[in-house]
Amino acid sequence: MELKQQQQHLLQLHLRNTLQSSLISFIASDYYNYLINKNTIIFIRSKLNIF
Repeated sequence: MELKQQQQHLLQLHLRNTLQSSLISFIASDYYNYLINKNTIIFIRSKLNIF
């Protein structure tokens, strides 16, 4: 009984850590894409002289 509770607790911790890390990587990649798009738009504007 005690071992089963420990296993469930470890599983919960593992799932929570996995969820947090995937959420962090998702936010990071989303922000990276946003920066690239922003810089691309600024670059195009500078080439076309549109402000």
